[in-house]
Amino acid sequence: MKSKLFIKLLLLAALLLVLSITATTRARTLTAITAQDVSTDQTVPSGGTVSISISPEQQAAAIAMWTREARMAAQPMDILNVSLDEAEEEQPLIPDAPAVPDMPGFSPGGLPAPGANVMAQQQFPEEWSRLDEVTADESPQTDAAHSTSLEGSPLAAMGTKQVFSRYRANFYHPMWRRFPYVAIGKLYFQTAAGQDSCTASVVRPNNIIVTAAHCVYDTTNNIWFNNFVFVPAERDFATPYGSFPAETASILPQWINLSGRPAPGWLRHDVALLTLGRNAANQLVTRYTGWLGLSWNFPAVQHHFTFGYPVNFIDGEQYTYICVAESFWRTTDTIGMGCDMEGGSSGGPWILAFTPYEAGALNFVNAVISAGLGDGANTYGPAFTSRNIEVLCNLEGC
Repeated sequence: MKSKLFIKLLLLAALLLVLSITATTRARTLTAITAQDVSTDQTVPSGGTVSISISPEQQAAAIAMWTREARMAAQPMDILNVSLDEAEEEQPLIPDAPAVPDMPGFSPGGLPAPGANVMAQQQFPEEWSRLDEVTADESPQTDAAHSTSLEGSPLAAMGTKQVFSRYRANFYHPMWRRFPYVAIGKLYFQTAAGQDSCTASVVRPNNIIVTAAHCVYDTTNNIWFNNFVFVPAERDFATPYGSFPAETASILPQWINLSGRPAPGWLRHDVALLTLGRNAANQLVTRYTGWLGLSWNFPAVQHHFTFGYPVNFIDGEQYTYICVAESFWRTTDTIGMGCDMEGGSSGGPWILAFTPYEAGALNFVNAVISAGLGDGANTYGPAFTSRNIEVLCNLEGC
């Protein structure tokens, strides 16, 4: 009798275990859909994220593919371009304020590991020798400044358009190997048409980078790009900290469901997270770069420092540039700021509380470069909110 009772209890325990696993799997399916579950001719359920996993073999192939010569030949991905007429049709210029604003939130950044640059020099001596040849010791100079008078305009309280300063960043010796500049780099990837690049930045201690969704997923052909490799602090096509393949990539279902040309209202979903693997020295990216903080649900009008590798400047593919401006509201969860960076800058971070050489409660990524609306020297991007970056982070572990 005891033997039969023991068997019954064992079977019952096994049944409960199976039910528990089934329930957990079902719960995960409701919040994180894999690429294998997504057909290119169907709508993806809203809520949660859509993600792909990249095998170790695919990661190794991506690293082998992105040689210096291949990176020099890559085409900078265009920022999205939407006409101002389409933008005006979508939303009124000045909206009603939300009845109950979302609570602002943030997660702090972190500094690189002590001795990270010494270690990198030992691991990648040829790359550091190459960088020493192009070192510029001069102090940063402002390359451009634009101003537009908004005195007496109702837009003045909503931020300023076409007003910014712009200058080189990691061209200069004090910047190219210091935080937070080293946490920003180039994301390379393979498209159906060829090999492209965007800008991305490290945002969490578990080796996650943020960029624009249009640098990860093609809404026209409904396919993922592939062979993702991130090069932090790339300078004149040198890789001072090596190259890091992507292990996973995640976007919002709303971006997949777009299935065509983005309109301004869709820019709020143009954000992606990628988790990185190790470089050739078997190190994780945050050891060299640290990570930037994240902020969400902040008011539209903020003072931003925006970074990118813009192809429209003579050396923009070689060095990062910075636009400094006050942002303004465009439409739901979408903000703009004065800036004239174009292709290659897609996915570049908009940083709040920008403070060189410090981390902690500073240097928050608050948006990424997404689009131009044809209204002059302005750039637009998804304002980070509980509906985009927080959803991605909650499900991707950042």
